[in-house]
Amino acid sequence: MQNCLGFTTYLKKFFFLFTLVFLSVFSVSIAVAAPKLISFQTKIYKPDGTPLEAPSVQFKFSLMNPLSTCVIYAETFSNVDLSSSSGSVVLALGDP
Repeated sequence: MQNCLGFTTYLKKFFFLFTLVFLSVFSVSIAVAAPKLISFQTKIYKPDGTPLEAPSVQFKFSLMNPLSTCVIYAETFSNVDLSSSSGSVVLALGDP
């Protein structure tokens, strides 16, 4: 009987380690597959309600901490052409 308990303990340890390794590999593969860009889509209107159509528009995105005392991430898009866009714009935020 002593031998069987030792074998059962061995199987439990093996199963635990196998599960741990499997989950570690699986979670790493999920993290690797995470997208590096976030798509931002909006439509911009002028104060009179008509869509903004301009040859050169600048957008600045800032991610701040909860107290708004520190910029965590910032990205600027210069010279975005909205000439014939009916005010629609799509920007990819993040490192390419």
